[in-house]
Amino acid sequence: MAVTVQTVISQSLAGIFAASGAAVFPAVGDVRISVEYGPTGADYTGTYQLTAVAVDIGNVPEIEEAIYRLLTIDATTGVLAGTRIYPLRAPQENSDGTPIDLPYITFQRISADHEHHMDSASGLVVTRLQIDGYAGSYTMARALSHAIREALDGYRGSVTVEDGAVTIKMMHLENDLDGIDESTGEDLGSYRITQDYRIGTAESVPTF
Repeated sequence: MAVTVQTVISQSLAGIFAASGAAVFPAVGDVRISVEYGPTGADYTGTYQLTAVAVDIGNVPEIEEAIYRLLTIDATTGVLAGTRIYPLRAPQENSDGTPIDLPYITFQRISADHEHHMDSASGLVVTRLQIDGYAGSYTMARALSHAIREALDGYRGSVTVEDGAVTIKMMHLENDLDGIDESTGEDLGSYRITQDYRIGTAESVPTF
């Protein structure tokens, strides 16, 4: 049978969505693939129906999980923010429709540099992580920022998370700055202090 771009795409999709793990994705409808190939730029467009498929997503412990863990178990940040620690941004309101409680913390990965030797990965990834502390007053925002720094800056060790452990080899606070979150409305008085961390963690080394 002649190997065509359609065959390659079909086989690739079959491999990607093969049943190889316990994480089940719901039916997501049609996935449409368009590819240009060949010297004349001819193209092929195909539609593939994805139903409920099982995909192994790896269950890899992430640095974000470790940060959440460290902040929730810390005596001071645990009291100030509790479990109000959110990836990327906080919800606009609580489940009962009231404004989101203050103070709270958000975090987001800005970049991740995967270190390499000449011929292979080194097993070290250096992540730049931004952590924002929000509070109803500047004084409380400063207190929350200080607590976050005390919990994280200079930390080294293994942090147990749901899918295993994250080995933190270094964690340094690079800089911080003040701000006001105007999107939440003046009535909330949401003061923000942003901290940028540089975090080195161990990662698996691909084998070929």
